[in-house]
Amino acid sequence: MNDSAILHETRTRLRLAVARDADIDAAREYLRSLPGVREVRANPTLHCLVVQHDGAALTRAAVLQGLRGASAQSRRQRGAVFGDGLAKRAAWTPFALAAAVPVLPRSLRGGAALASIAARIATQPERLRRDAPAVLLDASSLIALAISGQPGSVSAAVLLRWVSELMSTRMVRQADDMLDHLVPQEAGKYSALRDGADASAWSWWPLRALRSGDRVRLFPGDVVPLDGCIVAGTCTLAPAAADHAARSVAPGDHVAAGERLSEGTVEMRAEADAASSRLERMRAHIRHAIGARDPIGRLASNIERLVSLPVTAAAIVYAFTGDAARAAGMLHADPKKGLDLAVPLAREAALYALARRGLLASGLEAVDRLAAAHTLVLQDTGVLATGRWTIESVRTADGGEPEPVRRWFAAWADTPVDVLDRASFPDLLVRQWIRHGALLRDGDRELHLASPARLQRVWGLHLPDRPEQLASESDAALRRELAVVAQGRVVARVVLMSPLRPAAIEQLKTLAWLGFKRIAIFVEGDGSGDAEPAVVVPAAGLRRVVRVPDDRGLRT
Repeated sequence: MNDSAILHETRTRLRLAVARDADIDAAREYLRSLPGVREVRANPTLHCLVVQHDGAALTRAAVLQGLRGASAQSRRQRGAVFGDGLAKRAAWTPFALAAAVPVLPRSLRGGAALASIAARIATQPERLRRDAPAVLLDASSLIALAISGQPGSVSAAVLLRWVSELMSTRMVRQADDMLDHLVPQEAGKYSALRDGADASAWSWWPLRALRSGDRVRLFPGDVVPLDGCIVAGTCTLAPAAADHAARSVAPGDHVAAGERLSEGTVEMRAEADAASSRLERMRAHIRHAIGARDPIGRLASNIERLVSLPVTAAAIVYAFTGDAARAAGMLHADPKKGLDLAVPLAREAALYALARRGLLASGLEAVDRLAAAHTLVLQDTGVLATGRWTIESVRTADGGEPEPVRRWFAAWADTPVDVLDRASFPDLLVRQWIRHGALLRDGDRELHLASPARLQRVWGLHLPDRPEQLASESDAALRRELAVVAQGRVVARVVLMSPLRPAAIEQLKTLAWLGFKRIAIFVEGDGSGDAEPAVVVPAAGLRRVVRVPDDRGLRT
């Protein structure tokens, strides 16, 4: 957009003309989201926008560039809608021609079959560019059948392939939508202010460059890129699932990476790097499910008889051509093969339905195990819990006063002692303590903070087991235990607690209702030989904690 589109300008105010074919509401919302823009008012009658900004030259240039991009985007969207309509109508041409072959006069069937082959090639330009030899070889085989006097076989083949490609495209689109819902894609850049920088130093940073402590500005439609805490503004977050409700957040509330803003503009303080965010852990779960060596499996024998024989390729070929030999050959002369054709589709449908409910699996073996299990053991990597840790208890080895230990822990956490009981520690800091420990010098003494695994590896010491206990539903949380070591001995132990997310508690209560007798959740393994499970209590009442060693073989 050039300067001729500026109707009036002052140092902090722009009146801009908007093209008649542009969406003025979309342009207003886009300009309102730009850094430095304070207010945007639209005049639909005059088709212009009034932009109030901070007066910076970069902001003025961004506004003009943004208006140009918004106008071009609206034109592209209109063109895309028109183009999509033409493409959808053209995609039906091969189907219509192939379906017309059996009802046309015999003299026209060959030409209609050839026309359906040509239409099939014309409606697949991307596939033709990607794999031209395969497309041409397939077309040549169909042309040979049409020329040899078998237009019915060509019609059946084109119809079958059209139906299968339509179903495949639909399933892929559904899978993409599901993955976009489970693991939404963040933007490439975000408006951020580095920790400790001047308030005027807002700039756009790539996602991977954001780190803990940065102040990030989010606008409607943005995906939260990092786990963090709202420090300014209010907004409404879109529901995480279809049966969940949207939630409003205000300064002091915590948000997780992957949540999406539906309304409002906020500023948040990042509490974790992108590599350790909740969204990245969800991606790790999906990669693990894809790479799991779970047998593909098949439907149980007592279920096979309940699956009716579908209209297979052989049935359609036989209906169109009456060629029993060709139909039998497609079924390998075994009618049960028809059922085998239905099994992969049923399996994919079952796995897809489970994924919509949050269970990612690579085969039916996991479903069989879940159907027969009464005890469920989960390992959380930062997805189920809130990611905020508080001190649950402080116990000294000799039964002394815990105040010195609290003072040491406040120094490790860089938190005043008087607010230690109300303070919460980010997941990134607790992970550093678990993996690497911490050191504090108190006079002549060196005090170490260590996880059970580090305590055993460095000092050869073991923490005594905690007694099993009954817990209420409100106590559903993950726990980590840390030891305070001085002069080669454990002088205190600190238990940290992170509550489970409300949505996770509801899902676990549903699992309990389905028949699981015991549910234990472990924090991400730190290499220790023993771990304390969190207590998840179903609605039916209290359940006893079962201590399960943090060992893959024993868990299996």
